[in-house]
Amino acid sequence: MRVSHDPGRPHLFVSCSNPLLHNITFLLRAFPLNSLHHILFVFLFSGFAVGGLQDARTDEFRLVFRDIFDRDETQAKKDEVGNGWVTNGDKPWARSPKQTDLRDGALHVVPVDADGSGVLIIRPWEFHDGTIKFRFMLPEKRDSIGIVIADKNLKDVHAGHVMSVTMKPGSVKISDMLSGAFAPEIWRRRKAKQSTPEDKDQIKKCIRELPAEIGNGRWHQAAVSIQGDRVEVVIDRKSVGSFQSPGFANLKTTLRMTFRNAGVLDDVELYEPAN
Repeated sequence: MRVSHDPGRPHLFVSCSNPLLHNITFLLRAFPLNSLHHILFVFLFSGFAVGGLQDARTDEFRLVFRDIFDRDETQAKKDEVGNGWVTNGDKPWARSPKQTDLRDGALHVVPVDADGSGVLIIRPWEFHDGTIKFRFMLPEKRDSIGIVIADKNLKDVHAGHVMSVTMKPGSVKISDMLSGAFAPEIWRRRKAKQSTPEDKDQIKKCIRELPAEIGNGRWHQAAVSIQGDRVEVVIDRKSVGSFQSPGFANLKTTLRMTFRNAGVLDDVELYEPAN
């Protein structure tokens, strides 16, 4: 186990291979390292946090990747997220090659929107079932953060889109993109502005929007669990709900964290089945 205290960021950090301690990492980071009493309080009551996180089923998964963004960039002219991440800042339609900023031990997305797709933070990750955990903060009501998962092998599917989860103040939207909006025939008719009533009904069937206690200007902890054709979302250790749709069971090869306008991202953890 490694316990570290960064003077510029007065919180306790824990990292180890023990899944129980991984589950209480977020709770530990929420308490300032001001006194021994605070540390003892966290460990005495950590069971409550562990119980709350069971909704995300991380107890059945093993940690395969973690990023706390505690590093510096070597230049300030273009995105340099590091640790295997790339962005869409080099695309011709991006409004700026510098859309992200590493500071204060977190990844900040600056408020420059890219035409159509927002700001994308991308890394390869091949899996079927998995859990994505992260902390986020949306500065304003118009901001949102999302997860878009793709399969690069789906050559006839626009951008390989498989599924998405979008979080914004007040709600969470879960979408089976592969069976709905980006199913090849539906997408072709949408591009040609020839969508049928059946297309629109199918797209609606592949989306579920849920109310969620997400506010702007404060930190939230999120977990998205994918098991077979079912996706569950947990916000601040409370299950928001789940959605079942066939496209979720597809192979996944690429993780894209998406931002509309601005946001802050930290403590990303990726889990896969333990067996």
